[in-house]
Amino acid sequence: MKTELLYFDMADDKYLFPEPITSDGFIFIPNEGDTLIHNGWGYIVRRNEYSYEPGITKIVIFCIRENKKRK
Repeated sequence: MKTELLYFDMADDKYLFPEPITSDGFIFIPNEGDTLIHNGWGYIVRRNEYSYEPGITKIVIFCIRENKKRK
């Protein structure tokens, strides 16, 4: 079973990565309250949305960017 992760920034209304993160094996799926560090910014996970198609599970991870850039 293939899994696709898409990180979505709710404040900027856009995806953080141009392509989905794809895996054919096990993949870490962040939970609400987890933080992703990307380009020096922290993105706090708010919720996940799952959709299922034949042979693939798509997960959209909705995030909010922190107010200050991390050092």
